[in-house]
Amino acid sequence: MRSSFCLALTQPMLEFLCATADGVKWDRTLYYKQYGAAKPDSFIASSHALEKRGLIVWLPREQRPSVLDGEGNLQYLSNCRLTPAGAALVDLLKVTGIFVEADAAIGKRSRGAAK
Repeated sequence: MRSSFCLALTQPMLEFLCATADGVKWDRTLYYKQYGAAKPDSFIASSHALEKRGLIVWLPREQRPSVLDGEGNLQYLSNCRLTPAGAALVDLLKVTGIFVEADAAIGKRSRGAAK
């Protein structure tokens, strides 16, 4: 028996998947609005493509995190979570060095270390 497997993901899809793995929103929009240096995001197309491939699922509306934290600061937490297949793919991306940590995840980690 012969079998083959190919999973094609674009750069925006990889970035979205990695941000979801870190528990934050994809932050490409932040750079486009502030600096105009990055290509605009299409989180709708990227998220639905990942969902169609079975890598992420959207959280129900009542489980989605608040936009503001307890101190009134904006927080960029993800409205999606990884599926088991998505988690396995993220592990593979980390092993191969392709995982892209989102800036929001770096900020989240540094704020957690400061407390």
